[in-house]
Amino acid sequence: MIRRAEISDTEEIIKVWQESSKLAHSFLEPDFFVEEVGLIRNVYLPKAATWVFEISDNSIVGFISMLENEVGALFVKPDYQSQGLGRMLLNFVKDNYKDLYLEVFKKNIDAYQFYSKYGFTPVSERIHVSTNQLLVKMRLSSEEYNTCE
Repeated sequence: MIRRAEISDTEEIIKVWQESSKLAHSFLEPDFFVEEVGLIRNVYLPKAATWVFEISDNSIVGFISMLENEVGALFVKPDYQSQGLGRMLLNFVKDNYKDLYLEVFKKNIDAYQFYSKYGFTPVSERIHVSTNQLLVKMRLSSEEYNTCE
């Protein structure tokens, strides 16, 4: 079930992020994850509209955070990946936005391929300052939404 995140979900959302991010971003230094947790808790989540994917035992296994029309975060616990949850979360939010944007580390090949298969196309690249890694900005036009289901 997808529902709007509540403040009381913060620590569980962070755990989902930690589990999936360490797997997806193995090319990043461990210090990045330590610094990022504080930013997620105190800056990103309070600014974002976030929805969680909750399973029958009320555990959160995935979430999506939107900052206006940008997907600021889309993470699913590793044990629940490749089951369509990421697609369901994107489908859930896309109807509220004319176009969707996101940034993904170029070295995060699985995520890049997931977004490409969903219909996102690259529009630019930049260096992520704190990690010195290449980020790809991607866009999904609302004209292509009907192909994303």
